[in-house]
Amino acid sequence: MMNLKVELMRIMKNTVLSKGGHKMNEKAYKSMNTVGAWSIVFGVINIVVGLAVGIGAVIAGAKLIKDKSNITF
Repeated sequence: MMNLKVELMRIMKNTVLSKGGHKMNEKAYKSMNTVGAWSIVFGVINIVVGLAVGIGAVIAGAKLIKDKSNITF
């Protein structure tokens, strides 16, 4: 039982440390932070562009309906 504990501790230590001695988790957290920030930025851009396109479509539709009596074939 004691050998299993020692072996598990060794495995955990080796998986957490990178070549430079820094924790791998730190690199993962930095990457997640960057990706999360960019996801928020792209989400806001999508909302703004979506609203602009939606408003433009409503305005164009309203203008078509308003001017439908002026159409001659």
